[in-house]
Amino acid sequence: MGFLSDVIIPNEGVANICLGENVNIVFNRLDKLGYEISDICDTCLKVKQSFIDIYFNPISYEISLISCGINFHGSYKTSKGYIKAGMTVADILQNTTEQVAWGGFVMVDRIHGIGFPLPEEFDDFSKLTDFLDYDFVFNELSVYKAINSNNLEGNKRSKRR
Repeated sequence: MGFLSDVIIPNEGVANICLGENVNIVFNRLDKLGYEISDICDTCLKVKQSFIDIYFNPISYEISLISCGINFHGSYKTSKGYIKAGMTVADILQNTTEQVAWGGFVMVDRIHGIGFPLPEEFDDFSKLTDFLDYDFVFNELSVYKAINSNNLEGNKRSKRR
């Protein structure tokens, strides 16, 4: 198949798909290589079940957020280990030094442009365990442009519909 890798780069992209890239170009590459597109809507393209979701601007078609699901096997190195989709709160605490609620995400170790999407009702915390149990699972890990938090909020709202 080719093309998709397991590489995660905060603030840049996931699996050889880059933030800022035109989603139509990515769709054509995925289609030619035989990747299963499980869903397409006005602002999101889903590659396989729980693998990668690509969020984009519906006017410019520019990719603004890429979310890795539990079936994506890539991870990202942190100060104490690795982070990936499917981690529990306990896993995150064990593999990172610092966790902060920022823009609807759990940002770890001050690494901008990558984070675990928070449930909407838990958008702010002092400690990750203030509202979430140790066994709470984050089914997604998202990569986004940290300097463009306005688009991030719009994508979060669209995603939760």
